[in-house]
Amino acid sequence: MAKKKGITKIFEARYFGFIIGLIIFALFTWLSFGLKVIQSIEQSFLLDTFFNWKYPWESKRIQEGVTFKVQNPFISPDILIVGIDKKSLQEYGKWPFPRSVHANMVNAFARINDQNQRERALFLDMSIIEPDENAPENDVLFINAIRENGRVFFDTFLHPLESTGSLAELFMERQKVLFETYGVISNVEGDITKLQLNRSVEAPLKPYGRAAKGYGNATYIPDMDDIFRRQSLVTRLAEVVDTVLLSELTTDYAIDVEKRERLAWLDKDSKNHDIDYPLTDKIIADLKEELPKKAPVAELSGSEGDGSAEPDFVIRKYQDYIVPSITLVLALEYFNKSLDDAEVVLGKHIRIPNPQYFNVDTGQWEPYTIVEKPTKYDTVADDGGNLETVVAKQGVYRTVDEIKIPIDETGSMLINFMGKRSSADSSLVQTYPVRPYTGYSQKDPGPDPANWRNTLAVGNKIVLVGIFATGLAEDERPTPFGLMYGVEINANALNTI
Repeated sequence: MAKKKGITKIFEARYFGFIIGLIIFALFTWLSFGLKVIQSIEQSFLLDTFFNWKYPWESKRIQEGVTFKVQNPFISPDILIVGIDKKSLQEYGKWPFPRSVHANMVNAFARINDQNQRERALFLDMSIIEPDENAPENDVLFINAIRENGRVFFDTFLHPLESTGSLAELFMERQKVLFETYGVISNVEGDITKLQLNRSVEAPLKPYGRAAKGYGNATYIPDMDDIFRRQSLVTRLAEVVDTVLLSELTTDYAIDVEKRERLAWLDKDSKNHDIDYPLTDKIIADLKEELPKKAPVAELSGSEGDGSAEPDFVIRKYQDYIVPSITLVLALEYFNKSLDDAEVVLGKHIRIPNPQYFNVDTGQWEPYTIVEKPTKYDTVADDGGNLETVVAKQGVYRTVDEIKIPIDETGSMLINFMGKRSSADSSLVQTYPVRPYTGYSQKDPGPDPANWRNTLAVGNKIVLVGIFATGLAEDERPTPFGLMYGVEINANALNTI
């Protein structure tokens, strides 16, 4: 009887509400944890299993000493990696190489007689943040080569933590040179506060930024399990354009929302907190109540340090720039489009209207087509008994009026990895073709067109130049296919588009 009385007591009003509250709390906690577990399983098991089912090409021996390889039709033939590999190290010594060597490599691409056979874009995945103090003439050679080439792109690296001082200001000035040279993303729909917020940047030296054709952000963000599966195609870079003390903040403090200006404060963990605008007396009053609890105290010049001054807090006025990824920029270049042509709808897609393709044979831009059914090949013997490859069934292609790249609300795209990491050795697995850096750095024919080659067999290709040897730099990242060099992650992201 006592047991029944105890159960009845639980259902009394003063206990029952508490029990229901505990159940609801436990349910939401489980849901939150469960969703993370499900997402983690999706990422680390389902997605990675799907990726690993793929194989970049099939290979079969058709006779002794002859192997026939069929390239995956869903890997663009216009993506080429130029790898700074062990052979390059043997030739030039330790990394980084003299910039005169890079100049020779860039010149080799530009100095061909048939300019229709030029590369579409030449992406240099290398850091140029300090001048060559030992040989400044090498900087001159490299910059002139970039300017003459006219198709060189650099990457910049964005960081979420704020950096202060003269060096931070210098890097931001360098980034603004790139903004002036190439631009920023302007056509954006959706809540940009969901984009990754970056408050510092590493950008190339100003003369390089002025000489380059364009730039893009190359920073990748890993998933919860530290595997890289996504790339932020658009992201935010915030510049502090003014500061005001909380004690001096009034409702008539002006910002230009059209220029993406905003007010924010940073807590003791450097986390950003945006301030609603327009300002009201209540907003300012709430800030005066909240900041003493959570924000670091401002350093006031001229204070005596006797503790008599009231503590104050810094309010920052930011200008946000919407920065494209290097992948998106290279894709736009390939499709004969500019940043202004890209239409970004956060949580849905990035739309590229009326993409075009450069026909190297005619020297004309044509509507872009995609493969619906790949061409099928067969191996047959001719009258003399020699084996040859012939087209068994012609492929089916479709002209596209627009390309829509799916992105989430953070502006990120899932990378469709196409296979195992490539080897610098062409006799081994190469999901993407990899050619040695020395194959171009040693082919500068000089400025006289009489000595130029007719072609380098890179017509309309996007050429990605980057590290392709272990130990040269911290440029390997974990992917669904294991460690992969950054330049090949870029290749997979570009191929996805």
